[in-house]
Amino acid sequence: MTRREKAIDKCSVITARILNSNYSFTNQVNDHVSNICLKTNTFRHIVQEDDLTSFLGSFEQILSNFNTVIIERNDFEKSVSTRDDIIVGLEKKVHSQRNSFNESLDYQSQLDDEFRLAVTTLEKENAELKCKIRELNSKLTSCEELINFMQADITEYKNLHSIDTQINDGIREIQTVKRNIAKNVSKQNNNLKAYLCIMTQNVQCLSNKIDSLNVFIRNNNNKYDVLLINEHWMCEEELDAVRINGYRLVSKSCREKRKHGGSCIFLKDSVFENFQVNVKEDLRNGFNKILDFELSLTELVCKSNKKTNLIIMTVYRSDKGKFDEFLSILDELLTEINRKGKYKIILTGDLNVNCLERSPRKDKLFDVFDSHGLVNLINEPTRMYGGTVTAIDYFITNIEQQIVQNKVLSTGFSDHLAIETIITDKLYRRPKKVIKSFTRIIDGNNIERLREALSKEREQTKTPT
Repeated sequence: MTRREKAIDKCSVITARILNSNYSFTNQVNDHVSNICLKTNTFRHIVQEDDLTSFLGSFEQILSNFNTVIIERNDFEKSVSTRDDIIVGLEKKVHSQRNSFNESLDYQSQLDDEFRLAVTTLEKENAELKCKIRELNSKLTSCEELINFMQADITEYKNLHSIDTQINDGIREIQTVKRNIAKNVSKQNNNLKAYLCIMTQNVQCLSNKIDSLNVFIRNNNNKYDVLLINEHWMCEEELDAVRINGYRLVSKSCREKRKHGGSCIFLKDSVFENFQVNVKEDLRNGFNKILDFELSLTELVCKSNKKTNLIIMTVYRSDKGKFDEFLSILDELLTEINRKGKYKIILTGDLNVNCLERSPRKDKLFDVFDSHGLVNLINEPTRMYGGTVTAIDYFITNIEQQIVQNKVLSTGFSDHLAIETIITDKLYRRPKKVIKSFTRIIDGNNIERLREALSKEREQTKTPT
């Protein structure tokens, strides 16, 4: 039973008691009234009998009883008033308790709502924690697998450590041998004389750089025998009018309608004294194509050694040209040159294929080079533009690398660097006969190894008893 129900029952009991008391008092009053009426009748009867003395005594008795009834009635009214006050107080207490009880019920309902909300929140957080725990367990499993792999790698590393030590020892020995070889090569190169000095340069407009080019050549002691120029941006009439001190224009490729592009070859006057110069204009015209393959070509035949003929070419390929067409023309040109004779080939130029990074175009281009026995000797940046570094200028040849000396240098003519190449006179030297002799080295270690080998051979040839 709740507190509210207990309070209601208590109020009901008190009310019943009050009603019972009031009912008892009412009965007493009714009894007195009935008694008074009876005595009144008796009074009438006595008056009729003229018994005044008896009447007076009876009347006094009635008055005394009536006064007693009035006093009792007043006392009853006081008790009723007191009881009414008690009832009002009890009703106030009951009302106050009801309000407190209702407030407690509302507070309890609010607590229940908050409890349910807290339980729901905790359940969500618990679900999220379970999900995170599953993720952590998965990561832990991955970490354990990684640790196992790492332990296997560590074991393998320990097994290979001894091999690495041996390899490092071998590498140090090889490096020592390389240094010795480099010293010997350096000594040999110092003994070699520069026979041809070639400069390859993308000038990006030759007409406004003629004076600068003359100054550059003079400052370098007029050492360049061959000038291979790309992107001269000039028509044939303009290019024919160019004068570079001490040089002759021997081959050119010019655009008639389009701007920019083009290639050309200038030879120093002294070259004509040592070489027979064949322009090969028919070969150039047969393979020259604007945008795709802008070709300049000449042949140099050494007058002192006509067995070694040199083909020098420079090509400009626009990045707007067709790359497959360029490859096809290049392959056909090299095939035609090899068909006509055994040539030493030098092919230079801006091909707009970056050889510093792997790409399908680079692979196709180098496949063509490989198929004709050619090698690109430039593997460093030749152009710096817009924050990018590329190597799109080439020096390709089938001449032995120990005969060729290359370097890249800045001329300031454009955003392309120049390629300076020296062909040494070893190209035209007759090969010397090499006589090889072999001498057996006999020392204590070799004799001991021989004894061990003979002992093992005897043990293997013994038959079991």
